[in-house]
Amino acid sequence: ANEPPYTGLGPGSKDYETAHFLVKAYLTDVADLAEVFKVLSDPTRIRILSALAASELCVCDLGALLGMGQSALSHQLALLRGAHVVKSRRDGKTVWYSLDDDHVSGLLALGRAHVAHVANAAEAGRRE
Repeated sequence: ANEPPYTGLGPGSKDYETAHFLVKAYLTDVADLAEVFKVLSDPTRIRILSALAASELCVCDLGALLGMGQSALSHQLALLRGAHVVKSRRDGKTVWYSLDDDHVSGLLALGRAHVAHVANAAEAGRRE
């Protein structure tokens, strides 16, 4: 066993300093990231976001599409707006809702891709 000794990522090494910087940078936004995933963790909110991914909609149209009352829907939309996942615009008396930006639709697409991947892997495992 003529392997070189493990030098590790000791303080002072360039790799250590880089890793330390990245960990600190990632840890500063952990709470914000967790809040986004917390908001996305509710099936009702995922249904709302899925509808808004297809089209900008008003509360009355969203309610009819999802079979939800205006009060419950407004509460969910307020949570989504607070997390900057959904935005709104007023046109006269009507308030229109849409996804805040392309990152939200990307998160939905990645989530769906992951669910499909897990389902396909599970199905492949059952076939073996």
